[in-house]
Amino acid sequence: MVLKKFVESLSDKYSNSYTEGFTYSSDYELIIKLILSPRALEHKIEFLGNLIVSSYKDYKSLAMAPLDDIEEIIRPVGFFNQKAIRLKRAAFYISNTLDNKIPNTTYELMKIPGIGVKSARKYLSLRLNAEEIIIDTHFKRVLKRLNFISSNSKNSEIENWFKGLISQNIHSRSSNLISYFGKKICLNKKPKCEFCQYKRFCNFFSSVHNR
Repeated sequence: MVLKKFVESLSDKYSNSYTEGFTYSSDYELIIKLILSPRALEHKIEFLGNLIVSSYKDYKSLAMAPLDDIEEIIRPVGFFNQKAIRLKRAAFYISNTLDNKIPNTTYELMKIPGIGVKSARKYLSLRLNAEEIIIDTHFKRVLKRLNFISSNSKNSEIENWFKGLISQNIHSRSSNLISYFGKKICLNKKPKCEFCQYKRFCNFFSSVHNR
């Protein structure tokens, strides 16, 4: 299977249902939800992010909040202790060091506690319409199962390979669509192979049905 054709097929199939996973109305809300997002279900990110935003109106008030109170609000999300610390540190850094102005480069965004390369690129894609290749576990799982990449491929290698095959003006949408497919169909533990039109290319499906 050709990567470009795969992406085009996903675009045709999910053009009406594809979403970014959570909503936001400000930089503040988006930063909060990005920090909560690693290893978390989207509905929890949405719900708990909204609770944080409604409880603390801005970065300064969040930075001054007792850590125990933040932990109590986000307790249902995975790794809530670490994420509470990151939220508080990020809020302090943004309000004090950045004067509440969010930077517009990956390098500067990654200085914010809790914001890694994936979250930084996600921010740039959503807020500034920048074309970014957003690599996450869902993205990599799909590409591995469909034999596009190997199990030991490094992110830098995947990115260079992807750039060579997919036009820059659709990097964000293409990588997000692959990730979306991984979240909805090509699940980690119980993939919905019965709904997958690409299973004839899939090493996971082959291994299960050839036992």
